[in-house]
Amino acid sequence: MDLHIDFLTLLVGLACNLVALSVALPLIMGRQVSHAARCTQGYMVLQALAWPAMIASNWFGGELADRLLSTVAIACGSAAQWLLFLALADWLGPRPGRRTLLVLAIATPAGYLAGFDHYAFRVGWANFLLVGMLLILARATFTARRETARGWRMLLLVCLLTMAGVTLARGWVGAFTPDYPHFLTPHPINLAFALASNLTLVLGIVALLVAWRDEAEGQLRSLALTDPLTGLPNRRSFAQRAAAMLALAQRQNLSLTALAIKQQLGVVTQFDTLDPDFTCTENLRVYGRYFGLPRATLDERIPQLLEFAALTHKAAAKPGELSGGMKRRLSLARALVNAPRLLLLDEPTTGLDPQARHLMWERLQRLVQSGTSILLTTHFMDEAERLCSRLLVLDHGRKIAEGAPRALIAEHLDPRWWRCTATAPWH
Repeated sequence: MDLHIDFLTLLVGLACNLVALSVALPLIMGRQVSHAARCTQGYMVLQALAWPAMIASNWFGGELADRLLSTVAIACGSAAQWLLFLALADWLGPRPGRRTLLVLAIATPAGYLAGFDHYAFRVGWANFLLVGMLLILARATFTARRETARGWRMLLLVCLLTMAGVTLARGWVGAFTPDYPHFLTPHPINLAFALASNLTLVLGIVALLVAWRDEAEGQLRSLALTDPLTGLPNRRSFAQRAAAMLALAQRQNLSLTALAIKQQLGVVTQFDTLDPDFTCTENLRVYGRYFGLPRATLDERIPQLLEFAALTHKAAAKPGELSGGMKRRLSLARALVNAPRLLLLDEPTTGLDPQARHLMWERLQRLVQSGTSILLTTHFMDEAERLCSRLLVLDHGRKIAEGAPRALIAEHLDPRWWRCTATAPWH
């Protein structure tokens, strides 16, 4: 019996599998799923649209249909890679190459459409940029900033590198040789590409389902260790952490009650107390270890805090290399390393220039909006009005006024004074 499988048959089988999986995934995962799971479902739907569109572009006659359908296929395939990257970022923590991948995802269909009349260019452009996206995704799976199983990451890494290799070969043959004059050409590289696509599809879906299962298990563990009414660790959580908490309390000469309260507090003193010998990242890591935070938690939290403080580009810099505003933002990030429920600030913007003050205000407002309670002291009335929902005015330790900012202004401000706010730049 002569078994003959051509390139088109392999692609039709791949498209059928993608359509089936794009329908099955929402049924398997259910409706109430995370953002990462939604991105995974979207990834499969876009892939299920891309391959049938590419096949249809070669079945329907006419240049216009070919141009439109193949461009839609390239656009769907590029968008699918972006959604996969977002899913990985949710599962593994912030991933490098986010902006680069987004640029490639936009440039791939745009360049393909612009150069459609030149077959070698469009084949090389689409395939080479797809290789770039696959390599960024492969890099994203290589390391994790959150506790996660290594097996599914390595399986997905192999799938991505395999597809990057055959896609690179396919792009090279199409762009620089006459051996690949048409999409359905039965070239060995084309057949290898189709076989690799079918194989990596199955293995890649297995990896993504395992990642989703790990996420669900982590959420269940978190629920099992958290009181549903208060959101605080429950008895089971304290039982698991008892030994570590006792050791930490003994080292700091504190009672367990005082230690539990301290774990919920963040403090920013009036003057910076950053360690001058440590980098920004090391300052946050050492401070986090004072609270007994595990390495995996710090690996996940530190990049987020640096991004919040607008100091990602200064992660390896020491405090002596930072401006005054940067030091204050680093002190704020350090106070947030233990995810406190109450943040204490002693004149947080003293000595800062107006731009640095406004940036600090914006960060503090974001914290309030996220649910963090803030108690601050300040001599700046505009700062108190902007940041505080309730004020207490003290004079030599004695309370002289208390209330909401607007209420105090209405009660104590002379009505003959007017406040002007500029809504347009001065000329």
